[in-house]
Amino acid sequence: MVGNIYYAEKTDLPAIAKVHRKAFPKSLATAMGQAYVEKMLEWFLSTTKTYIFYYKNESDVIVGYCGALLRDGTLSTGSASGMLQHSFNEAVKSFVKRPWLLFHKEMKKKYKLAIRNILFKFFKIRQKNKKNIQSSNAINIPVFALVGIGVNPEVFSKGIGSELLKEFERKARELEITKMELTVIFSNDRAIKAYERNGWLRGILNGESLTMFKNL
Repeated sequence: MVGNIYYAEKTDLPAIAKVHRKAFPKSLATAMGQAYVEKMLEWFLSTTKTYIFYYKNESDVIVGYCGALLRDGTLSTGSASGMLQHSFNEAVKSFVKRPWLLFHKEMKKKYKLAIRNILFKFFKIRQKNKKNIQSSNAINIPVFALVGIGVNPEVFSKGIGSELLKEFERKARELEITKMELTVIFSNDRAIKAYERNGWLRGILNGESLTMFKNL
Protein backbone atom coordinates (compact mmCIF):
# COMPACT_ATOMS: atom_id res chain seq x y z
CA MET A 1 0.00 0.00 0.00
CA VAL A 2 1.21 3.50 -0.85
CA GLY A 3 -1.22 6.09 0.54
CA ASN A 4 -4.56 5.30 -1.09
CA ILE A 5 -2.84 3.07 -3.67
CA TYR A 6 -2.97 -0.73 -3.35
CA TYR A 7 -1.54 -3.49 -5.52
CA ALA A 8 -4.30 -5.75 -6.72
CA GLU A 9 -5.05 -9.33 -5.83
CA LYS A 10 -7.47 -11.57 -7.70
CA THR A 11 -10.29 -10.74 -5.31
CA ASP A 12 -9.98 -7.06 -6.29
CA LEU A 13 -10.56 -7.68 -10.01
CA PRO A 14 -14.40 -7.54 -10.01
CA ALA A 15 -14.33 -4.02 -8.53
CA ILE A 16 -11.52 -2.92 -10.85
CA ALA A 17 -13.43 -4.32 -13.83
CA LYS A 18 -16.45 -2.22 -12.85
CA VAL A 19 -14.26 0.89 -12.86
CA HIS A 20 -12.92 -0.06 -16.29
CA ARG A 21 -16.43 -0.45 -17.70
CA LYS A 22 -17.52 2.91 -16.29
CA ALA A 23 -14.36 4.61 -17.55
CA PHE A 24 -14.70 3.11 -21.06
CA PRO A 25 -18.45 2.58 -21.61
CA LYS A 26 -18.19 2.36 -25.41
CA SER A 27 -15.21 0.00 -25.61
CA LEU A 28 -15.35 -3.52 -27.03
CA ALA A 29 -14.16 -5.02 -23.74
CA THR A 30 -17.00 -3.33 -21.85
CA ALA A 31 -19.53 -4.62 -24.38
CA MET A 32 -18.14 -8.15 -23.94
CA GLY A 33 -19.26 -8.13 -20.32
CA GLN A 34 -18.06 -8.11 -16.73
CA ALA A 35 -16.65 -11.65 -16.78
CA TYR A 36 -14.52 -10.90 -19.83
CA VAL A 37 -13.09 -7.69 -18.38
CA GLU A 38 -12.19 -9.49 -15.15
CA LYS A 39 -10.35 -12.19 -17.09
CA MET A 40 -8.62 -9.61 -19.28
CA LEU A 41 -7.36 -7.74 -16.20
CA GLU A 42 -6.27 -11.02 -14.61
CA TRP A 43 -3.42 -11.08 -17.14
CA PHE A 44 -1.67 -8.42 -15.08
CA LEU A 45 -1.44 -10.96 -12.23
CA SER A 46 -0.14 -13.78 -14.44
CA THR A 47 3.49 -12.71 -14.94
CA THR A 48 6.31 -11.20 -12.92
CA LYS A 49 6.66 -8.40 -15.50
CA THR A 50 3.14 -7.01 -15.18
CA TYR A 51 1.53 -4.93 -12.44
CA ILE A 52 -1.92 -3.66 -11.61
CA PHE A 53 -2.72 -1.28 -8.77
CA TYR A 54 -5.77 0.74 -7.78
CA TYR A 55 -6.90 3.82 -5.87
CA LYS A 56 -9.39 3.60 -3.00
CA ASN A 57 -11.28 6.68 -1.85
CA GLU A 58 -12.13 7.66 1.71
CA SER A 59 -15.22 5.43 1.55
CA ASP A 60 -13.00 2.41 0.83
CA VAL A 61 -14.29 2.17 -2.75
CA ILE A 62 -12.05 1.46 -5.72
CA VAL A 63 -12.40 4.40 -8.12
CA GLY A 64 -9.33 4.14 -10.34
CA TYR A 65 -6.71 1.67 -11.54
CA CYS A 66 -3.53 1.41 -13.59
CA GLY A 67 -1.95 -1.54 -15.40
CA ALA A 68 1.73 -1.66 -16.34
CA LEU A 69 4.17 -3.85 -18.25
CA LEU A 70 7.95 -4.06 -17.94
CA ARG A 71 9.19 -4.52 -21.51
CA ASP A 72 12.65 -6.02 -21.23
CA GLY A 73 12.52 -8.64 -23.98
CA THR A 74 11.74 -11.63 -21.76
CA LEU A 75 8.01 -12.04 -22.48
CA SER A 76 6.87 -13.86 -25.61
CA THR A 77 4.01 -11.42 -26.24
CA GLY A 78 3.14 -7.77 -25.82
CA SER A 79 0.21 -6.55 -23.76
CA ALA A 80 -2.45 -6.87 -26.47
CA SER A 81 -1.58 -10.46 -27.40
CA GLY A 82 -0.92 -11.39 -23.79
CA MET A 83 -4.34 -10.24 -22.62
CA LEU A 84 -6.05 -11.80 -25.63
CA GLN A 85 -4.42 -15.18 -25.10
CA HIS A 86 -5.08 -15.12 -21.36
CA SER A 87 -8.76 -14.24 -21.81
CA PHE A 88 -9.30 -16.32 -24.98
CA ASN A 89 -11.85 -18.79 -23.59
CA GLU A 90 -13.87 -16.03 -21.94
CA ALA A 91 -13.78 -14.07 -25.21
CA VAL A 92 -15.19 -17.04 -27.10
CA LYS A 93 -18.05 -17.32 -24.59
CA SER A 94 -18.78 -13.63 -24.96
CA PHE A 95 -18.87 -13.74 -28.76
CA VAL A 96 -21.15 -16.81 -28.70
CA LYS A 97 -23.59 -14.87 -26.51
CA ARG A 98 -23.15 -11.61 -28.46
CA PRO A 99 -22.16 -12.50 -32.06
CA TRP A 100 -22.90 -8.96 -33.24
CA LEU A 101 -19.78 -7.82 -31.40
CA LEU A 102 -17.69 -9.45 -34.15
CA PHE A 103 -18.67 -6.38 -36.18
CA HIS A 104 -17.90 -3.85 -33.45
CA LYS A 105 -15.77 -1.04 -34.89
CA GLU A 106 -12.99 -1.82 -32.41
CA MET A 107 -13.07 -5.50 -33.34
CA LYS A 108 -12.64 -4.72 -37.03
CA LYS A 109 -9.28 -3.13 -36.22
CA LYS A 110 -8.19 -6.25 -34.35
CA TYR A 111 -8.98 -8.98 -36.87
CA LYS A 112 -5.31 -9.59 -37.75
CA LEU A 113 -4.34 -9.66 -34.09
CA ALA A 114 -7.19 -12.07 -33.32
CA ILE A 115 -6.30 -14.43 -36.18
CA ARG A 116 -2.63 -14.47 -35.19
CA ASN A 117 -3.52 -15.36 -31.61
CA ILE A 118 -5.97 -18.06 -32.69
CA LEU A 119 -3.09 -19.67 -34.59
CA PHE A 120 -0.97 -19.39 -31.47
CA LYS A 121 -3.74 -20.91 -29.35
CA PHE A 122 -4.53 -23.93 -31.49
CA PHE A 123 -1.42 -24.59 -33.55
CA LYS A 124 1.27 -23.43 -31.12
CA ILE A 125 2.98 -21.30 -33.76
CA ARG A 126 5.52 -19.76 -31.45
CA GLN A 127 9.25 -19.40 -31.20
CA LYS A 128 10.88 -22.77 -30.47
CA ASN A 129 12.26 -22.01 -27.06
CA LYS A 130 12.63 -19.34 -24.42
CA LYS A 131 16.14 -18.49 -25.56
CA ASN A 132 14.89 -17.67 -29.05
CA ILE A 133 12.02 -15.66 -27.61
CA GLN A 134 14.39 -13.57 -25.53
CA SER A 135 16.81 -12.93 -28.37
CA SER A 136 14.08 -12.05 -30.87
CA ASN A 137 12.48 -9.59 -28.47
CA ALA A 138 15.68 -8.17 -27.01
CA ILE A 139 15.69 -4.41 -26.54
CA ASN A 140 18.54 -2.11 -25.67
CA ILE A 141 16.80 -0.18 -22.89
CA PRO A 142 14.02 -1.70 -20.72
CA VAL A 143 10.79 0.30 -20.87
CA PHE A 144 8.05 0.62 -18.28
CA ALA A 145 4.87 0.75 -20.36
CA LEU A 146 1.57 2.10 -19.13
CA VAL A 147 -0.90 -0.38 -20.60
CA GLY A 148 -4.14 0.96 -19.18
CA ILE A 149 -5.44 3.55 -16.75
CA GLY A 150 -9.04 4.24 -15.85
CA VAL A 151 -10.91 6.44 -13.39
CA ASN A 152 -14.59 6.35 -12.52
CA PRO A 153 -16.14 9.39 -14.31
CA GLU A 154 -18.01 10.23 -11.11
CA VAL A 155 -14.71 11.32 -9.53
CA PHE A 156 -13.07 13.08 -12.47
CA SER A 157 -11.08 16.20 -11.57
CA LYS A 158 -10.24 14.81 -8.13
CA GLY A 159 -6.58 14.24 -9.01
CA ILE A 160 -6.90 10.45 -8.91
CA GLY A 161 -5.40 9.97 -12.36
CA SER A 162 -2.37 12.01 -11.30
CA GLU A 163 -1.97 9.92 -8.15
CA LEU A 164 -2.00 6.74 -10.26
CA LEU A 165 0.62 8.22 -12.61
CA LYS A 166 2.79 9.14 -9.61
CA GLU A 167 2.66 5.54 -8.41
CA PHE A 168 3.45 4.32 -11.93
CA GLU A 169 6.55 6.52 -11.90
CA ARG A 170 7.48 5.46 -8.36
CA LYS A 171 7.32 1.80 -9.42
CA ALA A 172 9.51 2.52 -12.45
CA ARG A 173 12.12 4.08 -10.17
CA GLU A 174 11.90 1.11 -7.80
CA LEU A 175 12.60 -1.19 -10.76
CA GLU A 176 15.45 1.12 -11.82
CA ILE A 177 13.80 1.81 -15.19
CA THR A 178 14.57 5.19 -16.75
CA LYS A 179 12.20 5.18 -19.71
CA MET A 180 8.39 5.19 -19.52
CA GLU A 181 5.96 5.01 -22.44
CA LEU A 182 2.26 4.92 -23.18
CA THR A 183 0.00 5.02 -26.21
CA VAL A 184 -3.13 7.17 -26.42
CA ILE A 185 -5.68 7.86 -29.14
CA PHE A 186 -4.65 11.17 -30.74
CA SER A 187 -8.20 12.53 -30.63
CA ASN A 188 -8.37 12.03 -26.83
CA ASP A 189 -7.32 15.58 -26.06
CA ARG A 190 -8.41 15.37 -22.41
CA ALA A 191 -6.12 12.41 -21.71
CA ILE A 192 -3.17 13.90 -23.60
CA LYS A 193 -3.39 17.15 -21.64
CA ALA A 194 -3.58 15.18 -18.38
CA TYR A 195 -0.42 13.28 -19.27
CA GLU A 196 1.33 16.50 -20.26
CA ARG A 197 0.43 18.06 -16.91
CA ASN A 198 2.26 15.13 -15.33
CA GLY A 199 5.41 15.68 -17.35
CA TRP A 200 4.83 13.35 -20.29
CA LEU A 201 5.96 14.41 -23.77
CA ARG A 202 4.48 13.71 -27.18
CA GLY A 203 6.35 11.24 -29.34
CA ILE A 204 5.55 9.43 -32.56
CA LEU A 205 2.09 9.65 -34.16
CA ASN A 206 1.17 6.40 -35.94
CA GLY A 207 -2.27 6.60 -37.51
CA GLU A 208 -4.71 7.31 -34.68
CA SER A 209 -2.23 6.37 -31.94
CA LEU A 210 0.15 8.80 -30.27
CA THR A 211 3.13 7.48 -28.31
CA MET A 212 4.05 9.55 -25.28
CA PHE A 213 7.12 9.18 -23.11
CA LYS A 214 8.80 10.36 -19.94
CA ASN A 215 12.41 9.83 -19.00
CA LEU A 216 13.53 9.55 -15.38
